[in-house]
Amino acid sequence: MNIRTSIILVVLLLMVAGYVFFVQAKVQPETKVDAPWFYSVDMADISTIEIDRTGEKAKFSLGDDKHWHIGESDGYPVGLDRWIGVDLLLSGPKSRRLIDPNPSDLSQYGLADPNLNIAIGLKNGNDIRILIGSYTPDGENTYVQIDNTNEVFTIFSGWEEVMTRLLEEPPYPEWLYDIEIETITQIKITRGNPDEGYKGIAFFKDKEANSWQFLGKDNQPIEIEETSMLKVLSAFETPTQVLEAYEPIGVAQYGLENPSMVVFVQTERLDTDEDELEEAVEVSQYRFRIGDKTEGGDNYFVQTERGEYIIADVFTVNVEWVEGIESASAEYFE
Repeated sequence: MNIRTSIILVVLLLMVAGYVFFVQAKVQPETKVDAPWFYSVDMADISTIEIDRTGEKAKFSLGDDKHWHIGESDGYPVGLDRWIGVDLLLSGPKSRRLIDPNPSDLSQYGLADPNLNIAIGLKNGNDIRILIGSYTPDGENTYVQIDNTNEVFTIFSGWEEVMTRLLEEPPYPEWLYDIEIETITQIKITRGNPDEGYKGIAFFKDKEANSWQFLGKDNQPIEIEETSMLKVLSAFETPTQVLEAYEPIGVAQYGLENPSMVVFVQTERLDTDEDELEEAVEVSQYRFRIGDKTEGGDNYFVQTERGEYIIADVFTVNVEWVEGIESASAEYFE
């Protein structure tokens, strides 16, 4: 290759390189636009949440104890296993996009007669009312609007589903007694203390014979008459429960390190899954650890175990419930 040819090739290369440089310089990097906030408030400013679906209502209130409660601020505290993240969701979802800044027909978005109305009450006395319409055609988003404004947005449909579940399945605390007597299949009661020792009795339901058996000191099952067993079962009606302490560091002050009585209950329910051809049996186990009486003597301190773990909260139950179980089972300890 001669010098002239080499010079021509170098010039051509420089021209191509210059062209590429100037073209790339003109191409501006794409600016990423964040999704707009549908609304935004500070979590700490929210005091109440009300959900209304055509007259079916649920309310949640922030109590003086800084915990959320079902209904008014003196209602049952919410179960933290279900509530975690809810107040964050309510502080403001990001919108997928603004659909219509000034809609002429709200019915096309399901907002002429909204499926769900959510009122977020603020500590300053104001509130934000959110109207939830229909799903978008792909089912991934929901049309929404702030009451008394024009714009229609879309937000992720999961947000609406969380709110609907709060209405349909209120997040009651795990320790709340929800046992139906007819579902009980086992009862075990242990009484005593570390110094004098413990005594235990057990009742088992023979589901095939539809009868109950008692297991006493010699571990030999004895069939119990129906009227006698009904007396025992009737003691397990729903008690009056009031929260005493959220996850206290120690429970000795409540007499719960060495409870004077422990009541174990097993329940069985038929659980029909629409996707399954056969009915499944849902087995649940509860253990109630009974501590000391309260100062006034009207209640007992209690902790609950569900399955393999102790629910740390301490609550009280009415004295009639505890002493009713003691009385109904007393003859079987003799």
